[in-house]
Amino acid sequence: YAQYLMNVNSFEDAEKYFFASMESCPYHSDLNNLPPEQQFTCIQTLVHFAFYIELYHNDLKQALDIYQRILAIYPSHELAMGNYAMLLHKMESVVPQQVVEYAICTAPFNRLLRAYEAAIEVYPRHGSVLCKYAGWLVKENRFALAEQYYIEAIDASPRSSDIVGHYAVFLHSVKDDTMKANAMYKKAIDIDPSHAMNLTNYAFFLASVNRDIDQAQVFYKRSLAADSKHSNTWFNYGMLFWRELKMPQEVLLLNNPHHFRAVLNYARLVDGDLGEVIKADEFYRKAIELDDNNEALVAYADFLFRHERTLEAEVMYEKAYLTAKTNVCLIKTLCKVKCFNMTIANYDTQNIPVDQSFLKSVCS
Repeated sequence: YAQYLMNVNSFEDAEKYFFASMESCPYHSDLNNLPPEQQFTCIQTLVHFAFYIELYHNDLKQALDIYQRILAIYPSHELAMGNYAMLLHKMESVVPQQVVEYAICTAPFNRLLRAYEAAIEVYPRHGSVLCKYAGWLVKENRFALAEQYYIEAIDASPRSSDIVGHYAVFLHSVKDDTMKANAMYKKAIDIDPSHAMNLTNYAFFLASVNRDIDQAQVFYKRSLAADSKHSNTWFNYGMLFWRELKMPQEVLLLNNPHHFRAVLNYARLVDGDLGEVIKADEFYRKAIELDDNNEALVAYADFLFRHERTLEAEVMYEKAYLTAKTNVCLIKTLCKVKCFNMTIANYDTQNIPVDQSFLKSVCS
């Protein structure tokens, strides 16, 4: 049930069921003694739990540990291999390089720098693995090879609306092949008419490329009918109202004033597009009240620093650091802000020992 809730983007509701499962099943923490008849369900639950922990809690280390425990015993589990590969790629940008190297060196498939290639070697016709690898190739700017793997992924899983939808986005945003992208969006929606992400992506395409505002509204409404809490849909639909239909910007929060993502996106809009500092401050704070995760704290800290409220910014960066102590970019920013604040006139010199100790510890 937790897996189902996660698949329909109900992450908050899924949490209690995932943790209940972890507590009730002794084999989740002891895979060596897992009975054969429980292997499939137990491993599937663990893989999804690792993905949940990674995506919703941003706990990359715990997710890494779970994937490594699974792959140490079941090295050919395709979903674990694909997710693990994606996690390794993500970790390159947020944790020290030696941690990534350690993760790769201790992996069951350590002969390859990129775990994707190991997954494809074992499952050359697994659509999800091929699609994830294509997504990684896009991030590496290897577009021609990425398209090749998207096509192979669709050939392997022609009824996967996720894969077809990803290829449609690639055609639209990377290749600028609007005719083919339009066809792929339609194909993905034909496969699953209630796929909220595909519906909202197609709506965005219709509005931004085809300039068909009426049809864009139709697909945004369909997306919200499929998933009324889909934050990307609310935000993009609101942007359509504001920029194209000249409606008040408050429509960005339409029917969704208590959704963390909608509030944070609205704060960013008011800050960046409108330059309304007081209102932006209000909504950054509200986003943190709704969910004081790393993203909201860093966004508010960035806002404070830009507006020369550097001591307040430091406090927010410190709070963010407590939620993501392995995020190298965040650590560098916090150090820079601390160093800057130590030079300003109203810096409290009593904080020097603490700040110097922190800088020394993270730099070492």
